[in-house]
Amino acid sequence: GSYYYTVKALNSGGIGTASNGVKLTAVAPPPPQSVCTVPGKTLLTDPAGDNSVGGTGAPAPAGTDLLSFQLAQPLAVDGNIKLVFTLNTDKGQSPQPSGSAWYVAMKIADPPPATTFHYRAVHMAWYGTAPTAPTFESYTPAANTSGTVDGRFVTAGSTKPADPSSSYAAPFNQMVIVVKASDLGLNPGDVISGFASATTQSTDAGGVGPGATETYDQMPNSLSYMSPYTVGNSFDCDVIFRNGFE
Repeated sequence: GSYYYTVKALNSGGIGTASNGVKLTAVAPPPPQSVCTVPGKTLLTDPAGDNSVGGTGAPAPAGTDLLSFQLAQPLAVDGNIKLVFTLNTDKGQSPQPSGSAWYVAMKIADPPPATTFHYRAVHMAWYGTAPTAPTFESYTPAANTSGTVDGRFVTAGSTKPADPSSSYAAPFNQMVIVVKASDLGLNPGDVISGFASATTQSTDAGGVGPGATETYDQMPNSLSYMSPYTVGNSFDCDVIFRNGFE
């Protein structure tokens, strides 16, 4: 039904005339995000319209403007834990330029008592001189020339094919990269200390060497690792679904 309210003044002289009735409008809050349901929880966001070709002033290709990153870990009845990485962008195109890639890198804590870290990443890459379809992979990122690891470079021989359910579909504003946790060296209880993401263009279109790689857009802009996540076990989401909470 509809609800209305009125306002009346009250003082020593009595109760005043009621105001005009005002209709109340109830707005339902958005449903809570859950890692159990694809696309999952939003872990990174980035402003729209900040992608560009560095130093040239030329516009970056369509679909390179990063908007958000979401992570899901659905129920895995068979024990084969998979992580679903969803990158949301402006409306893109297919095919994308040779040597271009969209990645999410992870900084992962080494087992205690160690206080060190290692890195893994996933990407959608367009290999070859005239690619007709993207390649979805996980990989170990290599350090850049300053010795830090930001995800842009791929350690030779470290790539593994992502799950066939990975996709890049019209209107090409979302890429979904599905990867087995074991391919990332992750087990239940492991802590991903943070994520960083970028869209890139490499001079190494074949993906056989490091090449010179520039970023069109970065999320966050500093490429610092943000938003930690602890890998759940295979049945965490079964408990959540049965009990109605997360």
